[in-house]
Amino acid sequence: MARIRTIKPEFWDSPGTAQASHVARLFFIAMWNWADDWGVGLATPKPLIGFAFPNDDQISTADFPSLAKEVADCFDVHFYTVDGRRYYSIPSWDIHQRTERKAKRLNPTPDRAEPLANTGESELPTLAAEIPSEAKEVQAWEREREREREREREQGKGNRGTGEREQSSPAAIERVFDAAYKHWPKKVERKDALEKFRASAKRIDPDELADHIVRFGDAYLATTEKKYTPALGVWIGHERWTDELPTAPESDRKPTRTDQNLDFVAQLAREEMQKQRGIEA
Repeated sequence: MARIRTIKPEFWDSPGTAQASHVARLFFIAMWNWADDWGVGLATPKPLIGFAFPNDDQISTADFPSLAKEVADCFDVHFYTVDGRRYYSIPSWDIHQRTERKAKRLNPTPDRAEPLANTGESELPTLAAEIPSEAKEVQAWEREREREREREREQGKGNRGTGEREQSSPAAIERVFDAAYKHWPKKVERKDALEKFRASAKRIDPDELADHIVRFGDAYLATTEKKYTPALGVWIGHERWTDELPTAPESDRKPTRTDQNLDFVAQLAREEMQKQRGIEA
């Protein structure tokens, strides 16, 4: 049964809310009403989508995997499975929701989550199609980038002001971004990544930032499954170039909340694709 919850003023200008889409923000609030007094709720697509969007025919259970991933990324929601049933937990529940007389706990907590399933190579339907990138094409971009740098250095000797303007022009910055973007394993939300790159280029040299992207992109490709690689826009927005380079996980590593969330969403995505194939057949 849905419950009355409160919305604090701080919610609207929080970093997570700023990153989330309008639909994901509304969905997250609906999850508060759907959760029990301990911040745990059943993550069943049909009832939860029907509760959150009863009058929106354009939003269906097919959108649940992408919404689940977005609220997990933006609001730190934890999705998990216990005894074959799916749940979500809101870690910040006690900070933002006050329940004077909590009902008896009925839903299992995340510490009882089942081990991760073998998700294989299945891609989430919310991810954009991979953009082909051949080694020769990457090398050509790198050579062109180096030639542009050389031309800008030569122009700077005779006309430093003009050279600086050309180097910081939107077109030049986009060319630097495109060369680095080819090294990022997960090709999603390019427009958002480019906007974040341009914003960060006002504080850090764009060539230096591009070098960070290449370095981390190559490291992610060598050590991390693509579905666990962050979107480049998110990576830039959180200034992740200050992190340590990713390394290959240990085989006996305990799954993290992110692992469980991605596994949860991947299973939903596969089921939705199987259902769609059944309908088309």
